[in-house]
Amino acid sequence: MEMNYLCPHCRAQLKIDNELILTIKSHKTKHNGLLILDPQVGNYSLRYHETIDFEKGEEFDIYCPICFKELKAKKVNPKLLYLIMQNKQGEEFEIYFSRIFGEHSTFVLSHDNIIERKGEDASTYYNYFSARLKQAINS
Repeated sequence: MEMNYLCPHCRAQLKIDNELILTIKSHKTKHNGLLILDPQVGNYSLRYHETIDFEKGEEFDIYCPICFKELKAKKVNPKLLYLIMQNKQGEEFEIYFSRIFGEHSTFVLSHDNIIERKGEDASTYYNYFSARLKQAINS
């Protein structure tokens, strides 16, 4: 299904054609640049400039390329990135994925349910979402 991706701060469209465009900063090299991701949930291919050197396990910062606000999922787990995913009917979902280079973990949530969970590292973060959803259901 064709999805759009929005910044949760300024609601800018972050997808062009079949690429999700974000701004990154490496702690190791102190370089800034663009990060290009495949928008298909569970596809972990990415592209970035060769001067931005990541090591497996390195945490990197990700920002909206329009408003430059950080996209860290502070309310869930700061090691995750948070975006809004929107289908063609205008329905919106929360999407979270790991900001750790080489870690494969993605969650798509509706208001009260985990719709999709992808990646071999998803179990690392599952408890954060199950606790949050239980709290939402009980309040």
